Amino acid sequence: MTPGTGEIFFLDIPFFPFNHQPNGRLIIKVWEGVSLVKKLKTENMEEKILSAASQLFSQKGYNPTSLNEIAAQVGLHKTTLFHYFKSKEELLMRVMDESLRDHIPVLKRLLDDANLTPEEKFRLALKRQILVTCKYKEHINVYLTEAKSLSQKKRERYKRQRKQYETYFEEIIRQIQREKKTHLFKGLNPKIVKLGILGMCNWLIKWYDESGGSTPQEIYETLYSLLTRNPCGNSEAKSSDLNGVEAEILHGLQNFLPTPRS
Repeated sequence: MTPGTGEIFFLDIPFFPFNHQPNGRLIIKVWEGVSLVKKLKTENMEEKILSAASQLFSQKGYNPTSLNEIAAQVGLHKTTLFHYFKSKEELLMRVMDESLRDHIPVLKRLLDDANLTPEEKFRLALKRQILVTCKYKEHINVYLTEAKSLSQKKRERYKRQRKQYETYFEEIIRQIQREKKTHLFKGLNPKIVKLGILGMCNWLIKWYDESGGSTPQEIYETLYSLLTRNPCGNSEAKSSDLNGVEAEILHGLQNFLPTPRS
């Protein structure tokens, strides 16, 4: 068949007048397709808004940042933002949730995976923590500096999410301590170990630069080696003996150490 003979065509597939059953099924598929396209466009715009908001909240602060500024970043009018987010506070909550939303269930699956040894779980958990921190460094900076801007109810909800994540991470450390085949973290307070590791990873937001320097993979490999190094071995190292990534990490940490008094 060819167009122009009375038949209706869609993507070169002929269908028939509305009183014909095949046409009804095709119309449903067309509208499903239209709905899917609208959904994808909405999700894409939400991602753009979240990205713009995370940068502005991180760089300027939550209160000084206006909805007009966020809207301008993504080419929207301020009133159009409310089509995607009900309020500025909801936008802040979504920014803070972004790094946790997919991260918590993945960590829980790692924790419960009976096919992995405790050390393998820790290795994968640390790697994901570093990769997520590098990817969402603006979001994490907002969490560290702007959680106080949430209402009490939302702040408590977010704290529960963070607590759940930290509990999973700590349990992986406890599993390692119960493992007889390794001396890793033996005799150490698991809560302090957890807080130390997560705190070290959080400081990546201050010195990690995606435009140059070390890659997230290189940072992970170095920190994993540093954390799992034999405590009875020669762990002392001069700055001149450090590889490039270790030196970069040390330099980043030194930027936040207090200046010694003379």
